[in-house]
Amino acid sequence: MQQRQARFGPVTVDPAAALADGPALVQDVAVFALRRLLHLEAEIRRCTSLEELNALLVNEVRRVTGARHAYVAEVAGRHVRLTGASGSGGVDRDAPSVRWLEARIVEAIGGAPARQAPIVLQVGAAATSEEGRAYPFSHLCWLPTYVAGKDCQGGVILAGETPLPDDAITLGLRIAETAAHAARILPHRAPRLSGSRLRLRLTLGAGLLALLAMAIPVPMSALAPMEVAPRNA
Repeated sequence: MQQRQARFGPVTVDPAAALADGPALVQDVAVFALRRLLHLEAEIRRCTSLEELNALLVNEVRRVTGARHAYVAEVAGRHVRLTGASGSGGVDRDAPSVRWLEARIVEAIGGAPARQAPIVLQVGAAATSEEGRAYPFSHLCWLPTYVAGKDCQGGVILAGETPLPDDAITLGLRIAETAAHAARILPHRAPRLSGSRLRLRLTLGAGLLALLAMAIPVPMSALAPMEVAPRNA
């Protein structure tokens, strides 16, 4: 059986090639993709902060879908703000290319940030702006991170030279939805204590209980020689 990586690389497969190799290979590829998805969703649920969640999301979605680059963005009304990028983890807020890209995304999604949308950019020699001529990817895909019935508060942008296949987009949307649920839970999750802090709190609690126990009154008794005699012999 052909060996495959456990986490890295896109999961998209040419159906014709897979069928030519036989049904067993098709089933093997499907099981491999499902295991990867379940593993990634488990990692998302283990995140302890929004920063950790965004870093995991932007890098893993890029790997799973096979995109060349990925960004994570926040949505506030009709404004989109890039907050992270695959590989680097940070975004230069003063860079003209970042503002140009944010404006192009706003134009594409309009007033409906909760809908997945393909975005085609005029880049290279056909671009009318300096930022467009310098940007290397002409195809973007907006994947919203939102919970059904709630306002969309962010999204993932996947970038590449060509459009992503439909199966990669479907997988990316599933991961984005899982991340959206995790993002809503994280602000209300109690922070975890490190081992040393937990031991310190347990020690202080035990000492406090010992002091309280010392304040409880305890009846005293003493033993002495005695003789039992009848009252009216």
